[in-house]
Amino acid sequence: MLKKTACAVLALTAALALFGQGSGQTPAQIRSPADLDRETAGLALRIRQFPGLAGKKLEVSGVSFGGQEPALGAYWKNALIGQLAGGAFTVLEPGLLRGDYRLTGEAVDLGQTIRIFTRLSDRGTSAILASWTSDLEKSPFLENLLAVSSIGSSPVTARDPHEEDSRETPLEATINGQAIVRTIHRNDTDWFVIHPSESGTVIMETRGPVDTLMELYEGSTRLSQDDDSGEGGNARISCRLEGGKTYIVMVKGYSSGDTGRYEFLVRSEGSE
Repeated sequence: MLKKTACAVLALTAALALFGQGSGQTPAQIRSPADLDRETAGLALRIRQFPGLAGKKLEVSGVSFGGQEPALGAYWKNALIGQLAGGAFTVLEPGLLRGDYRLTGEAVDLGQTIRIFTRLSDRGTSAILASWTSDLEKSPFLENLLAVSSIGSSPVTARDPHEEDSRETPLEATINGQAIVRTIHRNDTDWFVIHPSESGTVIMETRGPVDTLMELYEGSTRLSQDDDSGEGGNARISCRLEGGKTYIVMVKGYSSGDTGRYEFLVRSEGSE
C-alpha cells in the first residue's frame, strides 16, 4: 500500500512539473518584441507536451487584463498561434470554428511583475485540463502594451496597471528615477507622491501626446498648477521642495477628451 501511494505522489509531482510552471521563477525581462517571442515560444513548447492534444482542435484566445484585452494580449495570442501551428493538433482563432479545447489567458498585476495565467480547458465541459504561469518583469515597453486596448478599429485608452490610485493612495515617484508610464482614460485623475531626501528645485513634467493638467500639493495646500509649460500640450512644474516633506502631484487631461498614454517624470534641476 505504501509503495502504491509513493508511486502516485511521484506521478502527480511529475505531472505538475510538466504541465504547470511554478510561481517561483525569476521574472523575465521584457524590453522588446523579441523578449515576448522568447517567452511565448517557451510556453508553446510546454503546451505541445500536453498528452491530450493530438488530433484535437485548439482555440487560442487573447490575454485579458482588468476586463479588457490589451495590446499585450493580442500579441501573446498571435505569437502562440504561429508557434503552435503545424503540430499534431489543429490551431484555431476564436470565432471562426469551434474547437475541442480552448487556450485562454489572464494577466494580473503583482506590483513589479505581471503574471500571465494560461489555461487549457475542455471546450465542451469547461473543465481546466492544464495551467501555466509566465512572470514578466515590468518595463515601460510592457506597461505600454498593457495600457492600450486592442479591441476596435482604433486604439481605446484602457486603465493602466497602477489603478486604483487616489489622493489617499498615490503612486510613489522617485526623483531622477525611471519615467512612469501611465494612461489617462475618460474622467481619470492620476496621483503621485514625492518624498525628497534633500531640499532643492525639482521639475515635475509629463511627456507624450496628451494635453495634461498638473497640480502640486503640500498637504491640502496647492503650491502650483500648470497645463502647457512642457513640450507640446504637456504640463511642467518647477518648484523648490524641502527635504523630509511629502508632496502630492495630480495629473489629468486638460479636457474630458484628452486621453491616452503619457510618461510622468520627476528630476532635480539641471539633470536630464
